[in-house]
Amino acid sequence: MLKGIGAIAALALIFGTSVQATTYNLNLTPGTGSVAGYIQTDGTVGQLVGGNIMDWSLTITTNGGFETIDMANSAMSYFAGSTALSATSSQLIFDFSDPTGDFLLFQGGTFSATFLCVQSSSSCGGGPPGFSIGRAAGGGNTDNEAVSGEVAFADAAPVPLPAAGMSLVLGLAGLGALARRRRSSV
Repeated sequence: MLKGIGAIAALALIFGTSVQATTYNLNLTPGTGSVAGYIQTDGTVGQLVGGNIMDWSLTITTNGGFETIDMANSAMSYFAGSTALSATSSQLIFDFSDPTGDFLLFQGGTFSATFLCVQSSSSCGGGPPGFSIGRAAGGGNTDNEAVSGEVAFADAAPVPLPAAGMSLVLGLAGLGALARRRRSSV
């Protein structure tokens, strides 16, 4: 019985299921502007709430210039009336046809006027359901892209080899310890 438990423990080391933060890269081009950067979640798969978003850095280019907003110089708001924002292990998804007016807003920078709004209604300054970005004092929408339905707008960054390698090393060490224990008990 103990031998079976040791094998299970070794397999758990190899195939651990702990939830780790997931970084999603995005590269959007609403209107004549662009947004490039990342959004990091706590690794939750399924419906997300504002608390699942842990970090972000977005470079917004519009109005003939650019500005980077991140956790140090901006804020994030998520109004969720239902399940518009969700995540898989490989994508962030937003349901732009959600009838409750959900929106995800990153806003800050100079004059708190640089923003990205992902919205299912005209919640962020009057833009259509879709993506709205701005970078101007006064905060008006300067570039919009109308979107409908469920759309993946960011893809997961590849898992760095050192993280996967550490799991492999721990798993192999567990198997080696199990093999030594078996030899010593025979």
